[in-house]
Amino acid sequence: MINLRCGISIFPEQDKAFDQILTDLLEKAPARFILLTDVSGQIISARGERGKADIVALGSLVAGDLAASQEIARVSGDYQKNQMIMREGSKFHTLIFEAGPYLVLLMQISSEVPIGWVRFLGKLSAEKISRVIESDPGNVDDVMHEFQSGDMELMMNDLLDDVWKE
Repeated sequence: MINLRCGISIFPEQDKAFDQILTDLLEKAPARFILLTDVSGQIISARGERGKADIVALGSLVAGDLAASQEIARVSGDYQKNQMIMREGSKFHTLIFEAGPYLVLLMQISSEVPIGWVRFLGKLSAEKISRVIESDPGNVDDVMHEFQSGDMELMMNDLLDDVWKE
């Protein structure tokens, strides 16, 4: 069991699920780098090419960035749960997702990867992570089973339907 500074604990079943989610995301996005932290910046897991980045410092900066963005949204009256922050670069884009009230997911992707696809996968992965951390450790397999490929296909169809409704 891992005790996080934000006051929650991660059980082995949850940690294993996070590893699976991040590994799948790294492959499907395709992402250059993925980082999962708690809202205080404590590192939970990382995948991909880190380069020379100090991921402990990066974790703290990501948590601070999310906190600042949440407060900007609150002050401007635009706060909603599960927000995303995106920074576009010439070679890489960085996306930061709220993964529930306790965790933060950072993805770094090539600028050649379609943003819409990555946004969809990141949002889905953040939702999975949120559901895993909020579930009883004994129910993690059930939560993961809910997000199988059939569900992803249904979610994609719903998203496409929503596009045509707007």
